[in-house]
Amino acid sequence: MGRDCSRAPRPMRARPTFWTAKRRRRAPGRPAAVRCAAVGFKAKKPATGPADGFGARVRDYALSLPGAYEEHPWGESAAKVKGRVFAFLGRLDPDDGVYRLSVKLPESGTGLMGFAFAAPTGYGLGKSGWVTLTVETNSDESPPAELVCEWVRESYRAVAPKQLVAALE
Repeated sequence: MGRDCSRAPRPMRARPTFWTAKRRRRAPGRPAAVRCAAVGFKAKKPATGPADGFGARVRDYALSLPGAYEEHPWGESAAKVKGRVFAFLGRLDPDDGVYRLSVKLPESGTGLMGFAFAAPTGYGLGKSGWVTLTVETNSDESPPAELVCEWVRESYRAVAPKQLVAALE
C-alpha cells in the first residue's frame, strides 16, 4: 500500500533557539565597548604595540626583510610576505613586561620545545611547525633579541617565495 495522500503533512518542528543565529545590533549612539559592557561582556584590552626596545627591534627586523609588510588581523600585528604570515608579533603586556610572538620554525622548532619560553602555537598551528615564544623583557632567562631575530629570519625563509629568499642572501 502506498502513502495516504488525503492526510495533511505533519508540521515541521521549530528549531531550538541555539541553532538560530541572532544578530546583536548596536544601540544608537553607543560605542561598541560601552555596548559590550552593558550586556555583560568583558571588553578586550586595546592592542598595544611593542613599546619597549625588545619588541621594537624584533618588529623592525621583521619588516626590514625583502617584501615584508605589517597587517593587523584580530587586533594583533602580523608580519607578512606575499600575503602569507611569517610572524605574529603579538602584544606587549604592560603589566608584567611579557612579549609574545609566534613564528614558523621547521628546523629549530622541535629543539626549542624544551625551553620554558617556547610552546606549540594553538589552533592546530603547532603541528605545522609554529612556535609561540613568551619572552619576559625584564628577565635574564629570556633569549636575547638577536636570537629572536634569527628565528624570525628562519620563519621568513620557510614562508617566503624562493625569489625573495634568494634576495635575502
